[in-house]
Amino acid sequence: MEKRSAKRFLMIFIICGLCGVFRFHVQAAEFDYSPISELPQEADAGDYIKLSAEGSTYEVEPGDSLWEIADALWGDGNRYQDIVRANNGLLPDPDHIEPGEKLVIPKLLYIPGGDAAGGAYEEGAYRLRFADGDYNSGRMNYFARVTHPDDDIYVNWSVVTNQMGHNALTDSWDDFVREVKRCSGEICKDRVSDLTFEKYQMADGCDLCGYTFLFDTGENVEKIAVFYRFGTQNMAEIIGVCDNEKNPAMADVIRCIAASFEDLGGKLKTGAAMWDDIRGGEEWKYPELHNIFVDAMEGYGLPGGGKPERDATGDHALTWEEPLIEQAVRSALVDLWEMDEAEQAAFMDRPVMASDVAVITRLTCRKYNWTYHTLPPRDVTIIAFRFNHHEEEIELERGGSISFADLANFSAVEQLELYKIPDDECFSAMPHLRKLDITVAQLGADLDFLKYCKELRSLYVRGSGFSQLTEIPELADCRELKYLYLETPRLTDFTFLKACRQVRTFEIAGELSSWAQAAPYEERIPGLELLPNAQFIVFYDNTIRCEP
Repeated sequence: MEKRSAKRFLMIFIICGLCGVFRFHVQAAEFDYSPISELPQEADAGDYIKLSAEGSTYEVEPGDSLWEIADALWGDGNRYQDIVRANNGLLPDPDHIEPGEKLVIPKLLYIPGGDAAGGAYEEGAYRLRFADGDYNSGRMNYFARVTHPDDDIYVNWSVVTNQMGHNALTDSWDDFVREVKRCSGEICKDRVSDLTFEKYQMADGCDLCGYTFLFDTGENVEKIAVFYRFGTQNMAEIIGVCDNEKNPAMADVIRCIAASFEDLGGKLKTGAAMWDDIRGGEEWKYPELHNIFVDAMEGYGLPGGGKPERDATGDHALTWEEPLIEQAVRSALVDLWEMDEAEQAAFMDRPVMASDVAVITRLTCRKYNWTYHTLPPRDVTIIAFRFNHHEEEIELERGGSISFADLANFSAVEQLELYKIPDDECFSAMPHLRKLDITVAQLGADLDFLKYCKELRSLYVRGSGFSQLTEIPELADCRELKYLYLETPRLTDFTFLKACRQVRTFEIAGELSSWAQAAPYEERIPGLELLPNAQFIVFYDNTIRCEP
């Protein structure tokens, strides 16, 4: 009896010391969702979620049983199942343990279960409960929102079919930690601090994994938290962001929401349509997960793209037909490279080289008509360029125009958004174009230039300029196409889909009532056999398929 009492005292001392490390002493809004090591007196256990973290080890002694060990640790022998789960299948017969075996003794923590009345639910598929408190939330698709409109927490959430496998990060947790650390350093440099990781086992067998960090935007410090649950059929990804000084306990809220996720095992039938690959997915080993470091740099408009290597093979000075565009490019590069005054002066004194603009991978050009209420009033056209995250505006007198021939200088562009079609030569100079969003108002536009876009993965065709198209044979050359949006209400020839077998999202838009002379509805939609891999299909506002 004395031996058992001494052992019990020692175990309680160890486990309480370990749990003390995990206790949080901050409030999330007016509610406290910080983990605690013991339930309050007279608390209803059903109001809490139990988390089990890796803890100490215990060597089995003669006469031990899991029930006795659990009773010694927690005063409740029935909690021996927590030890079984913590040892992750290493105990083939929990009723028979041998002296000398080393058992993992979990650290048990409890967090409030959230508001059962609020959240998201799909019958037979999943349930997600939101925590109490003040925050905004939005459903994620291919990017996470990492800016917030006020002092509240912003919660990004996503529930999709799990393509990574049940508890996908559990067995490769060390690899995941290394990859997150690599991305934080290479993508965000010294903007990330206090990077910490958490991994818990839960009673439903679906682990809870996550990490938190502080992110320096240059103006303030944001706290970002990311938590995952990987069920047998569906997975949840919860990302939170807030001002660290105003909501330091935000991670407690995000942990609580993620922990509430229940995978009910059924197939999803609703969800946010994917219109692009997950942002940053190609920049780390987990393309199915949001790379929050890329999202943070994008969301806060921070400089990206390093300075070029000088004396690069094939480098040459660029020529410009439009001095205003050259001026806009120089201004963008000054910002992208964060030049000091001396560097800026030297740069303005030399030609713009091909290697300089190679850092510009995202290019947007929009057109606005604007009336300034001056005396006399001025009507102007504004051409707005966006080079990566940097914006520049060119002001023209109303009716004025500029040449788009200079777009041929941007050979490294992967994402392009335009309001008109430039010469085909511009597209032939962009061999790595992956995403194209083009809006044309002038009738009679065609898509002949697509023959140059062999690597295109996303295409958005908008505006009345394409309303006369009945076929787009050039799309048959875009065999990597995954996301396709067409405002082409007269399109009836879909044979190009035979070559585009990777299409994941497909929408055809247009007002049917405006085209009385066009083919009937049944002839203006493709057969579903042409879209074997499509998860999201919408034809003229009718959702045909939604399988996130």
